[in-house]
Amino acid sequence: MDSVRMVHIQYHHQSLTGTIIFSLHVNNIFSTASSPKETATFKVFLESQWEVANLGPAKFALGITISHDHASHMIVLLQTAYIKCLLEHFNL
Repeated sequence: MDSVRMVHIQYHHQSLTGTIIFSLHVNNIFSTASSPKETATFKVFLESQWEVANLGPAKFALGITISHDHASHMIVLLQTAYIKCLLEHFNL
């Protein structure tokens, strides 16, 4: 059986108004920008090109749980699902 090649694209754009970084994996886009205005501009561009569903801030991607603590300006990444999978795989 032939293996399926996974395509993961990362894009970085610097303009006069700011920076946008986004990652594309299958049919999901995760993005971050230097300002809320830059994020809004990027969303408008995407919506002008394709039908887009904004699912809000990412909570889980590629086996990583993502949580945001805006008050303390922190993003927490947890690999609990991956660790649990390893433990089960090795019967631990």
